[in-house]
Amino acid sequence: MCRVETNGQLKEKLDGDQQSKFYLKFTIKEKTKGTLIDAHQAFVRFTESNSGKEIVFLAQSSKNQYSAEVVSSENFNLKKKRKTHEF
Repeated sequence: MCRVETNGQLKEKLDGDQQSKFYLKFTIKEKTKGTLIDAHQAFVRFTESNSGKEIVFLAQSSKNQYSAEVVSSENFNLKKKRKTHEF
């Protein structure tokens, strides 16, 4: 599991192949008060480090907690069985 601080990026690279799944959970805080808020919509963006291609997912909301499950075989163009991508 990797933790990302507010306005930060992952400190380590994610490697994945066509059988990988990524699970994300996060909350959204009000900037000045630091209280949890319920956004109308929240998105998660992955950017492929070599090509710069992006894919965006809509996160699901439940009681101020957001989550997304990303199945790489359904969402990324991974043609070769052993090919991996770094995000």
